Amino acid sequence: MEDSTQLSSSVRRLRTRQGMSQNDLAVAADVSVDVVQRLEQGRRTPKLENLYRIARALDVGIADLFGAVRPVREELSQPPIVASLRDALINVADLADDYCDEEVPNLRELERATIYATGTYWAGQYALLGEILPRLLVDTHTAVHSAPVDSVAPYADLSAQVRQIAAAVLLRLDAADLALGAARDAVKDAKKSNDPLRVAAIKQTMAHVLIRQGLFPKASTLAQKTAESIQGLGTSRQHLVVYGGLLLRAAGAAGRANDISGAESLIAESRDAAARVGSDSTDYMLSFGPSQVTVQQTDTCVISENYSGALRAARRMPRNSSLNLLGRFRHLSDVSLAQTREGQVERATDTLLTMESAAPNLMRAQRLPNLILRELLDLREQGRLRELAVRQGVVD
Repeated sequence: MEDSTQLSSSVRRLRTRQGMSQNDLAVAADVSVDVVQRLEQGRRTPKLENLYRIARALDVGIADLFGAVRPVREELSQPPIVASLRDALINVADLADDYCDEEVPNLRELERATIYATGTYWAGQYALLGEILPRLLVDTHTAVHSAPVDSVAPYADLSAQVRQIAAAVLLRLDAADLALGAARDAVKDAKKSNDPLRVAAIKQTMAHVLIRQGLFPKASTLAQKTAESIQGLGTSRQHLVVYGGLLLRAAGAAGRANDISGAESLIAESRDAAARVGSDSTDYMLSFGPSQVTVQQTDTCVISENYSGALRAARRMPRNSSLNLLGRFRHLSDVSLAQTREGQVERATDTLLTMESAAPNLMRAQRLPNLILRELLDLREQGRLRELAVRQGVVD
């Protein structure tokens, strides 16, 4: 009942924010007015296909129709973490006139602290980041403004990295506005580091924030133009990781803006870059390789309701894929949806059971798999499918 209430209020809020009537939304989404009315009145949850159409008409992701989907870890949703990062970012801005009295922090100590913060982020230890990032934000920013002009570059690079981590964490915590501010500050510092790849990688993070805000065309343009700006800078693995990551981010935004042909063209370009990288790699806070290309290709097919194409794309996933847990869940959700829409009930059930086996708590925290479960139950309400639905709280 909570999901239905959240869905109703979110759709109504998003529709009115864009100045659309219920009839306008129905026409834009290619659904009946009755579907929109019943949805906003909370009388029923529409089919998943209609939810995708409504989300596209409102220029948001399907998860946004239910409000922000928070990760399963309890510490991620703790307001004090957002508050501490916000206060640190504000305090940094207020320190402008105080740097002349500050001693330049030790570069090696800042490097070690930044490496530790990066590892903590990838480990998902957000509560710990809430303790160490605020101080590191202030220290690195102080170093940038206190260091002599001819030696500021390494300090600026560290400051940019720390702000990029802060932006990524804030985005995970659904604080997109703060994340965008942190990313903008990171870009300013990155430009002082004389590392164009650092600037480009942070702009990829900024494009991610714009996608979460529903600004799909802006996100796609930012990512594409940034990719073009570094295209001729080299052919190193690091360069290809950043370049390919930008192409995939642009493709994701283009697909959500209903520019499917543009998304497919960008994915094709990224596939060439992934072939040159060889295997999944991570650098500059970006992960890129054949696995990430497969995830985006599958997702784009699902967005365009090309479910058979999504299943063909998914079969390209490398056996040695290094996707993290959330990335794997995103991909398997797309696969199970495509299987469901193709009438492959048993295979869709197998996929959902695989997700539950890997991380049952995360499975319960994700809304899309449960929506798929409801649709599967309309096709076959028996056996292991119903047992899974009971465990997930979809049915009693």
